[in-house]
Amino acid sequence: MRARAVVGLGLLLMSGCGAARQTWIVDRVEGGAAVLVSDWGEVRAVPFEQLPDGTAEGDALVDNRHDDEEAQWRRREVAARRARLAAGDDGADLTLERLP
Repeated sequence: MRARAVVGLGLLLMSGCGAARQTWIVDRVEGGAAVLVSDWGEVRAVPFEQLPDGTAEGDALVDNRHDDEEAQWRRREVAARRARLAAGDDGADLTLERLP
């Protein structure tokens, strides 16, 4: 019982400090829920009505609030990755045939 109380207190303290803040990205919206992905790869489905108004796919949420700066930074990173991938793509179709 005491160990449980200590763990609970530790979690409470961690949730109050900046180090425990977690950024969640809205990966997609499915039906009435949004699928959120954390910085550490944790995935959660959250009912859409529990999210801040105006939440959309690609948004970054910190402490259940929109973080526009984080979302813009992530969108720029994704655009840069897509550009790098497209630059190396010759546009040819994939094939399973053996080439001579």
